[in-house]
Amino acid sequence: MNTRRAACAELIVFTDDELARLDTLPDPAHELEPAAVCELEADHEGPHLALGQTSGFDHEWWIRFRGDVREFVTPKPCPAETTDPQFPRESWRCGLPQDHPGAHTFELSAGV
Repeated sequence: MNTRRAACAELIVFTDDELARLDTLPDPAHELEPAAVCELEADHEGPHLALGQTSGFDHEWWIRFRGDVREFVTPKPCPAETTDPQFPRESWRCGLPQDHPGAHTFELSAGV
């Protein structure tokens, strides 16, 4: 049996300026939310990381945050994949940025 790891639950509430910046991105993939949750593994080291918006087909805008320090980053996607049949095929690829700390999204309990 595969044991899943817990996901971080640290919340960030976007400022009006951050929302305005995300709102100007072309071809948004989803409706903007006023807040986002860190998508890394629970108890990870370093700053938190939450997806702000996907622009176009593959350009992701993430917000890295720790305390009052916040910055948008546009890293390459993590190349890790699984072929575990318990996941739908669209969940086989890790949804986090390249070089992220901790578990891949398909290893996290929130990813099931």
